[in-house]
Amino acid sequence: MNDPITPQSPAPSPTPARSPNPLGSFWLGFWLAWGALFAGYTVVVSFLASIASMVRGGGVPDEVWIFLALCPWLLIVAMIVGFSAKGKKQTAKGVAIGLASILGIGLLLFAACFTLLSNTSFH
Repeated sequence: MNDPITPQSPAPSPTPARSPNPLGSFWLGFWLAWGALFAGYTVVVSFLASIASMVRGGGVPDEVWIFLALCPWLLIVAMIVGFSAKGKKQTAKGVAIGLASILGIGLLLFAACFTLLSNTSFH
């Protein structure tokens, strides 16, 4: 009943949280570029669908359609400039490499389509 109380060792102090990299993260930038493209076109397509159903056959200048189609690309370029200005060089580099990978994959898909179509007879 009267057991001696043994002192416990003090709890180890928690390790301090690792401070984020002041230059940013390369992979964060890479995936932000891809996410901006997919999310941007999701928003743009839904917006264009709602506009197209409202105006039915015209009323919107072609420049508006072109600007809306370019918005996701402009967002990616703005992210590169913004992260560079904030000193997040690695994140800006990741966004730039992400943009280059998007363009590279687009070029490969474009070339593959023309390769398939070059062997097709349309007569």
